[in-house]
Amino acid sequence: MGLLRFFFRRGSARIFTKTTDIDPELWRVTFGSGYKNFEYYRLIEDTVQTGFTYRYLVLFDLEERPIALQPLIIADQDLATAINGRIGRVIKSIRTCLPRFLYSRMLMAGCLVGDGKLGIVPGVNPSFASDLLAEALQQFARSQAISLVTIKDFSPSLRSNLRPLVRGGYTRLDGFPSLHLDLNFSSVEDYMKQRLSRVLAPVLDEYNYIFVDCPPSVSRVSESVFAAADSLLVPLIPAALSMRTFKVVLTSGCGRNSTSCSPRARSGCSRWIFFLSIATSNWCLSSSAIMPAVTEPNILPSSPALA
Repeated sequence: MGLLRFFFRRGSARIFTKTTDIDPELWRVTFGSGYKNFEYYRLIEDTVQTGFTYRYLVLFDLEERPIALQPLIIADQDLATAINGRIGRVIKSIRTCLPRFLYSRMLMAGCLVGDGKLGIVPGVNPSFASDLLAEALQQFARSQAISLVTIKDFSPSLRSNLRPLVRGGYTRLDGFPSLHLDLNFSSVEDYMKQRLSRVLAPVLDEYNYIFVDCPPSVSRVSESVFAAADSLLVPLIPAALSMRTFKVVLTSGCGRNSTSCSPRARSGCSRWIFFLSIATSNWCLSSSAIMPAVTEPNILPSSPALA
């Protein structure tokens, strides 16, 4: 028996708690052909537990025949993780009475690691299964007071099968697949010519903006992104270590006259936008140190934006 049961106009759904609660034959016909099979999901369930809850959604037609299997992940996110100081202490105090204060729950359909898919029983119409999936996810999320529902990392080859989800109110967001980068290059320029530019060039005309997330450090990876970017968004907090890192970024070979920058950056067309991500009681003191740094004319091509 499933943990929960939902009924729809064209079928029904059950939520199961563990991989072993589901008929092994259903696992075989839906996920048995790939390496992400029953054993894979059982291993993830048994080993990666902190911050995640696993559920398994089985869809049925009106004759109570199983038609699809979808692994689910419920992620518990602490929205106050990066908040310290006085505000952090206030939040901690509030949580003694309201433990869920500034916590958010997100439901993800797919695989925790890498690409996901909907395990459809052979012979079942994929659009029909996706239609039931959209209804089942909304019902389950509502029953668990989950406000954000995502279908995680599904291959573009499955896009036509997932159109019922778009009709059901979901929005499709494109993303780059996971990449293994070979960084054995003689220079950043060499890397830019051979790798990053090759990845971005085919899609430059398809998007108004492309966001590349950098690791919070100065490295070959971040320098290559600095060189390719037209604008850089640099979050700051009013603290001594943040200011020290800020100065390292400005002197890391990515200044306006650096040869490691892209042609647009060297011509002065790129923008550095520094913004304070956390405001504290030390803002008045810290701003006196931050403002002169971000307004130096030899660093910014135009007047800065500080929000």
